[in-house]
Amino acid sequence: TWNDDNYTLLIEPSVKYTYNQKEAFNQRYYTINISPQPEANVFINNFDYGSSPIEVSSDKKQTIKVQLKNNQYETYEKSITFGKDKKLTTKLKAVVANLKIASNPGGAKVIVDGRERGKTGRNKTVNIKNIPLNQTIEIKLQLKNYIDNEITWAPPKKGDNYLKINLERRIGFLRIQRQSGVKSEDIDVQINGVSRGKLSTYNRDTLTLNAGNNIIVLKHKDAVREKTFDIPLEDTQDWKVNFMEKAEITITF
Repeated sequence: TWNDDNYTLLIEPSVKYTYNQKEAFNQRYYTINISPQPEANVFINNFDYGSSPIEVSSDKKQTIKVQLKNNQYETYEKSITFGKDKKLTTKLKAVVANLKIASNPGGAKVIVDGRERGKTGRNKTVNIKNIPLNQTIEIKLQLKNYIDNEITWAPPKKGDNYLKINLERRIGFLRIQRQSGVKSEDIDVQINGVSRGKLSTYNRDTLTLNAGNNIIVLKHKDAVREKTFDIPLEDTQDWKVNFMEKAEITITF
């Protein structure tokens, strides 16, 4: 209980005990019950009175400034004037964050908490709004020929946030079956237009390739062989290569 020449305040934790208010006042008094959802620290005229719920009583028709504070929710402010018994039972508004999701490469399907929310693009993000600060979300990105990427994300701050996810390419294998008499150290390898050295540098003449379409060029002396392969992920294909040029044969009888 606090008194001065102007008014008297009685702070009562209503859930802990019952206070005989008539003994505190010799005349008419007014009560305000403060019980927001969820619980919050109650500040009255900038003084911390602890966690709700509480009751505030006065025998004067005074106006007080009430603030309700919870780290996960926006601060609520209201001026209340004593004059009749009142209740302050407001529902606090959660502090929220927004998230923009991008991927490298673009074109990935974005799934949040089991629900598809769109696809990323070259200059396009998938936007998730109004995520409470005390909540985590499950994010999954899917793109053909790339490994699914799954993360759990919690907002580091309120307002706008940005998340870019790098996707890992799946791989497959192409085993070169060269003709008898041709050595692997004499075969040049080119993958998707890029020189990759000699076939002999690959274990068991097997190329490791990104899943999906690949253009393979093999060169042996003047002979060039080129072929496009659609490599399934984690699978191995074989390519039998013959470098002998076809010769025209004329038979005369």
